[in-house]
Amino acid sequence: SLDFDFFGQKEIDTKKLFIVLKKVFKKHKVLKIQEESNTLTVLVDNSTKMSFFGYPYKLLNKTVDEDNLRLASIEDIGSMKLSAVTGRASNKDYIDLYYILQKIGLRDLLEEALRKFDDLDRNLILKSLV
Repeated sequence: SLDFDFFGQKEIDTKKLFIVLKKVFKKHKVLKIQEESNTLTVLVDNSTKMSFFGYPYKLLNKTVDEDNLRLASIEDIGSMKLSAVTGRASNKDYIDLYYILQKIGLRDLLEEALRKFDDLDRNLILKSLV
């Protein structure tokens, strides 16, 4: 399945965002599957999951422009994945990390994550990877 996560540094109004998504995807079935403060997840045509998050952490590196999308750098994405595995270890996060670590060494990625999230514990991250 396809899974897209969108992060913004501002708080999001999930009600307004859902209305906009229904208009943008008016020829498709849009189902709200999660709504919380600063978080909205929808399923488009029962196959594509899109999650939107108000995210208080700044990107440490320049974004990458790819096919009209502005993407976080691989270092920022890897840092988010390391943070995620310390809390809610999802299989897809480990798979993503596997591919990210093919491009960036663990030591460098760990330093990026600790720089991005000052409340992360180095030992907890390493234990979460075993």
